[in-house]
Amino acid sequence: TVTPVCSCGFELIPAEEQELDGADAHRAMKASFFGEVCWIVSEVFWILLVPSICVPAVLLAFLSFLFVAILLSCSKGPLANDAVPVLMQVCWLGVNVVWEIAEMMVDSPDQ
Repeated sequence: TVTPVCSCGFELIPAEEQELDGADAHRAMKASFFGEVCWIVSEVFWILLVPSICVPAVLLAFLSFLFVAILLSCSKGPLANDAVPVLMQVCWLGVNVVWEIAEMMVDSPDQ
């Protein structure tokens, strides 16, 4: 059989073949949960202007979701059903990292 390829050159994997094995699924779930917790902590301490907590938390959240995105993309393909929302979270957090660090440098709690 011929596997269809999208215009960007990625192989389109049928939905029934888009399953992670048990260990990868467990790792992805734990990393995603850890990323969500770090993201919430980051948002709370960003509002409170505590850079010593919010910056490391947002970096950990970004790295956690980047790990999940890489795991899903490598296992299922970048256009898999689960990979696209995680890739969007990585993009959002990437911009958020820059924004938080820039804001913490300008609006320090001392001012």
